[in-house]
Amino acid sequence: MMEVVEQNEMWKDVGEDMKYSHTKFILRKGDEYFYARPSRRYHPLETISPHDLEVYSIPAVDIWPPFSNDLTAIRYQLIVT
Repeated sequence: MMEVVEQNEMWKDVGEDMKYSHTKFILRKGDEYFYARPSRRYHPLETISPHDLEVYSIPAVDIWPPFSNDLTAIRYQLIVT
C-alpha cells in the first residue's frame, strides 16, 4: 500500500503576486519513494488516493546518497558550547 509522506503547495511569482502552480506529494511504498505533481489544488484534510495520481519513482541514490569510503562513524556526541 502506498502512503502519502509529505504534501506541499507550490507557488510561483507572477509579477508582484504569487500564483498557485501545483501540489507536490512524496509517497512511500515499503522502502521505495515516489513523487507526484498534480495541477489540482488539494485541501489539507482531503483524503488522497495515490491510485488517482501519476507517480514517478525517486531513485534511492537521490534520497540516500552514498558516503565516501574514507568517512567513519563518530563514536561519541560532539558537544558545541
